[in-house]
Amino acid sequence: MTDKKSFVLYFDNKTQFDMLSDDQAGKLIKGIYEFVCSGVTPEFEDGMIRMAFSFISAAIVRDTAKYEEKCRKNKENVKKRFERQRSLTNEYERKRSLSNVTDNDIDIVNENDNDNEKGNDNENDMQSSLYDCENSPSPSEGSEKIIEHYHKICSNFSRITAITPERCNAVNSLLSKYSEEKVIEMFNKASRSAFLNGSNSRNWRANFDWLINEANFLKILEGNYDNAKNSHNSIVSDGFYPDKYASLVNNFD
Repeated sequence: MTDKKSFVLYFDNKTQFDMLSDDQAGKLIKGIYEFVCSGVTPEFEDGMIRMAFSFISAAIVRDTAKYEEKCRKNKENVKKRFERQRSLTNEYERKRSLSNVTDNDIDIVNENDNDNEKGNDNENDMQSSLYDCENSPSPSEGSEKIIEHYHKICSNFSRITAITPERCNAVNSLLSKYSEEKVIEMFNKASRSAFLNGSNSRNWRANFDWLINEANFLKILEGNYDNAKNSHNSIVSDGFYPDKYASLVNNFD
């Protein structure tokens, strides 16, 4: 009848058994097992047994149908979960492959609260197109524009040779909070900053990944990296101001 390993007799079935003699009850239970195991309805000469069997077998058929429907739904759910997991695994493998693209000309700079920037500007003159890389993701229209603005405005900084998912996500996150005009303003301020162009004690120079970091983005817009000028109107960088230094020395005279 089915691949079930059991069937249910309900307490209500006791009413049918109580109406039968022990001999009739024995024939009934044997007939029930035959029906469950083979699916064949046994033939009873005794009308009482036939009546009791009809009640019990109807309940067994109903329970079996529910069981088979539950099995069918469980199989469908398992299949859906498997396909979803396989899709997620394939997506993960694709992103991991993309994240393994070597990008030697970009150094990530971590800036602490005292503006102690660390990093290298490993500038690379590779002329390959951003979109020639077979594994490059398809950036959004917004991120494409931002990268074009960066190359046009910040031409003195290192160029981008690969568009990674991390870069796309960083640009999209920035554009979700700030306008394209604000990003362009930031690029213009950064391109004019002597400090961000390498005029500092470590010869460190900013790059695209550092500029689109939201914390650095805001500091640039707020003027933290604007060129300071001394009394002779010459550019001073890296936090050194000759007039303040001279005043400090004079205090010891």
